[in-house]
Amino acid sequence: MEIFLDPHDEEAKDAPEYVRKGALEANKQILKIVWDQDGGYPEHAWGYVQWSIRPYEQRYGCDGTTDLNIHLIALRLCESLGLDYVDLYERTYAEHDGFEYGDSWLRHRTPTDWESIEAQTIVPEPSEQALRNVLYDLGEINHHSLVRVLETEFTKRGYEVTDW
Repeated sequence: MEIFLDPHDEEAKDAPEYVRKGALEANKQILKIVWDQDGGYPEHAWGYVQWSIRPYEQRYGCDGTTDLNIHLIALRLCESLGLDYVDLYERTYAEHDGFEYGDSWLRHRTPTDWESIEAQTIVPEPSEQALRNVLYDLGEINHHSLVRVLETEFTKRGYEVTDW
């Protein structure tokens, strides 16, 4: 279950102080995630609570809740450059992650799935800095092999992204 809270809400006071402070300073909301059956979490984890600042913005980094936001930004930026992000992801990880090429979790996301993530994500306009930031963020969620692939692809297209 996901609940969006104003940082001034009573329930938001249960969030870690750094989350409340960050949301207040950035004039953003707090996302409260309660792991449950509807979210697809395993039964032993039901009831676990996570907190994050939303909307997600590049370079916020990894707090355990931001992977889909980071992948969405990478997907959109790659689309703007004519790159197939899902294909690049699958070519990078298929043999290591135990799925057949063409059958990754990214490929199985529906447009509705992406729309719900996009609603809580600030997707930047394509720019050299946005490309650098996506490399940084993918590194934060431990997709270092994909970072190297994208760095090469972005460089081929004339972007200086090696210093991110």
